Amino acid sequence: MLAKKLNNYRGIGQDAVAMCINDIVCCGAKPLFFLDYISCGKIDEDKIKTIIESISKSCVYCNTVLIGGEIAEHPGMSAGDEIDIAGFAVGIVEKEDILTPSMVREGDIIAGISSSGVHSNGFSLIRKIIDDNKIDPGGKYSWTGGRTLGDILLTPTKLYSGIISKITGSGVEIHGIAHITGGGFYENINRIIPNNLDASVNKRSWKVPEIFNFIKEQGNINEKEMFRVFNMGIGLVVIMPPGQFERAKNIAGELKEEIYNIGTIVKGKGKVIIKRD
Repeated sequence: MLAKKLNNYRGIGQDAVAMCINDIVCCGAKPLFFLDYISCGKIDEDKIKTIIESISKSCVYCNTVLIGGEIAEHPGMSAGDEIDIAGFAVGIVEKEDILTPSMVREGDIIAGISSSGVHSNGFSLIRKIIDDNKIDPGGKYSWTGGRTLGDILLTPTKLYSGIISKITGSGVEIHGIAHITGGGFYENINRIIPNNLDASVNKRSWKVPEIFNFIKEQGNINEKEMFRVFNMGIGLVVIMPPGQFERAKNIAGELKEEIYNIGTIVKGKGKVIIKRD
């Protein structure tokens, strides 16, 4: 809806690919192929072409094949300028190599790989904040670096299959991966740890991007809710033994990716604890 409002469809194809393939990576799987489905009230060739190009480039980046898709026109059911995108991906992993919570150990490092921005979650809340506060998405602020607020919000979701492939290929042992999507830190990290351990996260171990501070202030949202809804600058969490982090950090640096040591696995009850050390 925001892309439609701003007539900016350049990144939403990547969003669709990322929300499928990033999840496959969390199982320890290698993505193989992707299919898309685009539904609209009336086919706009330029708009559809832009979206499919974004999907195709994203698949190439992930070394994944775009093997097909469908475009469905629904006049009468959808308004002429309405559009919906769905994606479906298949990956492969040996059964004994599937990442499970039982692999996570006390003392493991919680590493966080930076996000590219808001990614693909929390937009119902964002749109409400924009509407309630009569904010112009085309506006620029001191912290936006010359870009409009809308462009920053529509920055496409980062694709993580490349960096994870490099990290695992170098011999780094990974015990768990969480894609920080809907549910934020609390619900996504929680599902990859066992019931007798907690994930203790230090929220001062990375710099939260200004877009999240803007959303928090404009929406008068408390910090716990921000960590429940948004990725807060960490798009992927990777749990690994403490002796493996420096190697992972070096690989990330070679790829010009930012990875942080954001916490530790400790004894507990399967909870995610966000604290300020």
